[in-house]
This record gives sequence, structure tokens and C-alpha cells, in this order.
Amino acid sequence: MNAIFLSSNGFQSVVWTNLAGTFHACRAAYDHYMRDHGGSIVNITLGNRNSMSNMCHSGAARAGIENMSITLSHEWMGSGIHVNCVWPGIVFTDSGFENYGPAGPHFLERIVPAMPARRLLSPDGVSSAFCWLLSEGASYVTGAIVSVNGGSAHHFLLLIDTEDGPFAGIRNATSQGEV
Repeated sequence: MNAIFLSSNGFQSVVWTNLAGTFHACRAAYDHYMRDHGGSIVNITLGNRNSMSNMCHSGAARAGIENMSITLSHEWMGSGIHVNCVWPGIVFTDSGFENYGPAGPHFLERIVPAMPARRLLSPDGVSSAFCWLLSEGASYVTGAIVSVNGGSAHHFLLLIDTEDGPFAGIRNATSQGEV
């Protein structure tokens, strides 16, 4: 949703759910176990370095999660806690893309050819990063943002709506509260 249509409550709800929710989960893990026993926390976010057109609320929250993960890694290092973040590309699942309805195929037709890897990520592909960060092999890794995105982190993916382009249906439905 374009920021001009985004209510303060809508912005706050997304930031609260994503950023504050992640903070509270990290803090609970710290308070109830990790302060005394150490451990690893791996947060998840999504690509936001090239902006997130029509999702400024989500982009702000995700950037906050990255910064918070780095900050917590410094603050909690003395307790033997490693805090990292995984930044996956677009993960394809049938159930996830069903939510896009008829706009899904248009999205795929436009986004996949623009991606350096020319394919979407699988759930198995991103889970390997989590397994590694939670393993003894990553015991010296903390404060890292691990990109698992087929090179898309350094490549601009055009997601801006146009009047008659493939995202026009998404924009129109979103502005009418249908998506």
C-alpha cells in the first residue's frame, strides 16, 4: 500500500507485529534461558536495502529487526549468546503464492526474469542457513546478516505499480482494502 493511503494505525500494527514481536521473542529467550546458558538466536527478515515500494511499514520494521539483531549480538555476547539474522530472497511455496490470486502469475512473470539467479528460493534452500547459524560451526558468528537470495540483495527488483502494468491489479485491490 502506498504510504499516502497508510494509516498511522496500519503502520504501527505492522511495526508492532514484526519488530516488537521479534524483540519480545528474543527477550523471552534471554530472560528464561539464554542469560544463564548462552545459545543462538536467528531472526528472519526480508530484502529491504533497495526500498520496498508500497510496503514502507514492512520495510521499516524489517530494517529495525536487522539493526536490533546486530545490537543484541553486542549487548548479549558476554552471556555467550549469538544473535544473527537471515535475509532470504523470495521463497516460493504453493500455499504462499495462492494468496496473490490472479496477480500471482503476473508477479512471477515480472520478478523471476529480473532476478540474477532467475529462480525463486525453496524453503529447503533457506533452512540450511538457519541450520548452519545454529550449529557449532557458526559459534564465532554473531551480528551477521546472512543473505540467501541468489544475488538479489545487490540488484534492484522493480516492484513499483504502474497504471497499466502487471501490478495495477494489486494496487487497485490494495487501495480498496481487498488484499
